This record gives sequence, C-alpha cells and structure tokens, in this order.
Amino acid sequence: MGGASVAVSSIDNAQFYNPALLAFHDTDEDVKNTGRFYLPTSSIQIPEAAFDIQDIDDDELVDQLSDSVDQFNAAPGVDNASAVVVSADDLLSALNNLSDSNLSLDGFAGVALVEPGVRQGGGFYLGARGLGGGEIDITPQDLELLNDYSEGLEFIASAGARGEAHPELFNADGSLIDPRTSLTSGASAVGAAALEVGVSFAYEFDVWGQPVAFGLTPKFSNIFTYEAILDIQNNEVITESSDQSERVLNLDVGVASSYGPWTAGIAVKDVFERSIDTELGNEVFIGTKPRLGLAYRGERFQLGLDYDLIPIKPVGTESETQEIALGFNWQLWRTFSLRAGFRQDQASDADSQVSLGFGFRWRRFLMDAAISESSDSSAAALQFGWTM
Repeated sequence: MGGASVAVSSIDNAQFYNPALLAFHDTDEDVKNTGRFYLPTSSIQIPEAAFDIQDIDDDELVDQLSDSVDQFNAAPGVDNASAVVVSADDLLSALNNLSDSNLSLDGFAGVALVEPGVRQGGGFYLGARGLGGGEIDITPQDLELLNDYSEGLEFIASAGARGEAHPELFNADGSLIDPRTSLTSGASAVGAAALEVGVSFAYEFDVWGQPVAFGLTPKFSNIFTYEAILDIQNNEVITESSDQSERVLNLDVGVASSYGPWTAGIAVKDVFERSIDTELGNEVFIGTKPRLGLAYRGERFQLGLDYDLIPIKPVGTESETQEIALGFNWQLWRTFSLRAGFRQDQASDADSQVSLGFGFRWRRFLMDAAISESSDSSAAALQFGWTM
C-alpha cells in the first residue's frame, strides 16, 4: 500500500507500523482463529545504484579501459582505437547511470506472532534487519574526460570523419595517456545489520467518551555495522564490517482513534536516537521517525494516507527523506484482496514509487505479496502465515 500504514494497517502487521492498531479487534481471544503466525515475514528495498556499482566492479570497466589504452599504444590502428572508444563509452554510460542516484537499503526477514483480544492485543517478532545508505560522487570532470577519450579515438578510428581531435590526451612521445589515475569519482555507503526482537502491547481506553488506543513496542537489537567504498581507480568495492556488535534497546509508540469508518493515528519509531561508530571511523545513525496517518476503513475498502511529520535523518550519508504515501486495499472476495500504493519523497528529488500487491486467504492459510518500483529503487515483500 505504498507504505501507508499508520492508521490503516491490519492487526497482522500493526506491530511493525503502529502498535496501537493491535487493539482494533472486537473478538475474544478465546475464540479460535483470531491469532496470526507468520513465517517468514519479509521485505527488501534495493537501490538500482547498487547494481550499477556492482556492474562496474564485476565487468572491470576501468581495467578494460586501461587495457585498451595499452593495446592502442602497443599497436596504434583503427581496431585498437575503436576498442578504446567502446571501453570509454561503457564506463561513461555506467557513471551516467550513477549520477544523481539514490543509495538506500532497507530489509527485514523474520517470524511474527499476533494475538488480538477485545479492544486489546499483543504481538511478538524476531528477525534480521538491514539498513544502510550512502552517497555517490560522480564528478563532471570524469564524465568530460571519458567523453573526450571517446571523441578523440573515434576521430582516429574514422580518419577524421567523426569525433574530434583531442591532442591533450597524448604524451609528448605520441602515446595515449591512461585515464585511470585521473578518475576522481566514487561512492560510499554505511549501514547496520541487526538481529532484532520486539514485543508489542496495545489497549484501548475511553478518553472523554472517545475510544483511544495506545500501543508500545519495546525492542532489542544486536547491531553490527558495515561499510562499502567504490575505489574506481583500482576497480574494486572495498567492504568492512565490525567485529564487535553493539546492543541497543529502543521503543516504538503509537496512538490511534476511530470515529465511524474514519481512523487517525500517530506512530513514533525509534524514540531514542542512537549513533554507532563504524570500523573506518564513520557513523551509523538511527533517528526518531514520527509519522501521521489518516484512513477510511470500510467493510471491503480501505484507504490510507501517511505523512512524515519531520524530515527523517539518514542512516548513512544519503539525503534526508520526508515521505507522503497513499494506499488502498480492496477486498474483492472473502479470500482475495487487491492493493496498490503511491509514495513520494517531499525532501529530495527522488522519483515517486508505485506499488502493487495482494492478500490471499484459504481456510487457515495466509499469504501477502507486493512489489514496488521507481527509477531509483526496487522493492518486494512476501509473507506466509496461518491463523490460530
């Protein structure tokens, strides 16, 4: 549903988004088949830039360019000049793909248990979580340099019919300069991998005649840091992970209230801000995330709208985010629901993200799946479970 969840999430996943929604249930806990057990519950969001960086490493694009320059210097000619053009264009295309890209990772895989009651509820989850982000620095000088190599060697390969002469690319003895040592672009990312356990509680109170649900999720994480650096001159991705973990206790809180089919909620994730030093002296930051949600919750149709109340500080060195998300769930039949969502970042120029998903139930078996796509990243979620 595009991440719209604070006021519209069902009890199945409320502990991850707004624990207060666990109290939105009218059936006694002694009645069978009201609880939920999920194995696995999982989601992953991967930036497209991560694949582009890995392609530079795997395809050895910088090495290919350097080798083609050596071959041209050993035997100047049309074929070897064309080989330099191809390798320069390949690297130029890869760097252009990385320019202005988002570098942010978010993933979770684990097991979850939910037990609702009459206007109260509880939940438990255990799983592995990964968070990370970074910055990409593709310099205009590198793009211009590679374009010059493409033009200059195309000029030679076509005997002056195409391209443009670039005498500055050659040494005094006429040999072609290797551009490797002049490249200054790069990328870096930091993040955290954690084994996390959370226990959720929710209860509904009467506040001046209006039912208001409150929820808490204390959670404990055992966190390892990691970082990666794209060393473009040496054509490799350098990774480093911490040998020692850091134990962190944190808390999510939520409030929700309904008036007829309308629901409003506020959830604050990671109430206690934390920063953790990495092995290379960088910092992983876990910041507070307050989010407002409004929803229409009909019998067969639900519509949710979420908004981050403040810009959310990044885990690493990527840009701040402030999302607005809109999503809907339409129960076509008793056993099948169709979902869709739209999410946009108000704090940066990242592209909007569109998602599609479905929910399926057959007897006691449950399944939910979704995919999400933008030019910056791809995401997917899948969970299997059963009622109990």
